[in-house]
Amino acid sequence: MASTSRKSGFRRLSSSRRIVVVVVPPIVLVLAQYPAVDRYDLSLLRWLGCGAAPLDADLQQTIAAAVEVQASIVASLQKLLGRLDEWNDFQDLVQEARALREKQRDVQNRTEDLRGRK
Repeated sequence: MASTSRKSGFRRLSSSRRIVVVVVPPIVLVLAQYPAVDRYDLSLLRWLGCGAAPLDADLQQTIAAAVEVQASIVASLQKLLGRLDEWNDFQDLVQEARALREKQRDVQNRTEDLRGRK
């Protein structure tokens, strides 16, 4: 399978949001051995069937390991997104505090101006 063919196949698989996929053993081999498979979000894939030929135990273990890596990547990305949300919330609070500080300074300046006019 050519590299561009692999890329388009993985892109289609990750964008289709299918949860069940049935493939032939050579495609399972590509899934197990293709180094760039981690770049694609296959987190919705819940069941991978293999037909037309038996799948040896080593290849089954390799696929299971790849799925575990994919799941850990998804979990790490979700944690990172949560932390980014917290950071954005913090930044919003900082901006609100700065705006309140500016309003306080404005009120203080107006008060001082009024006191100076008396």
